Amino acid sequence: MHVIDYGKPEDIKLITEDALRMLKEYAGRFKFECDIEIGTGIASNAIMNESIIKGSTVIVIGKKGRSVIKDLLLGSTADGIMRIYVTGFAHFM
Repeated sequence: MHVIDYGKPEDIKLITEDALRMLKEYAGRFKFECDIEIGTGIASNAIMNESIIKGSTVIVIGKKGRSVIKDLLLGSTADGIMRIYVTGFAHFM
């Protein structure tokens, strides 16, 4: 899953198409079937929402952040998911 939380509204279609192309390319490297999803908004929320809908038992997140400064100011996706998980899903829903 790739979550788009950047770009101008008029650029979202192009950004989505590019992300989809890269995800398909990456998924082709594995010897098992991969679901490909594109979401929008806050990454941790979109990922948790999708994992709840699909009944996921494991979430694997790669580290490819914006920058150290932005991670400090905004928090990382992994940290956001852990906060949602640890504090419970009640406030998330």
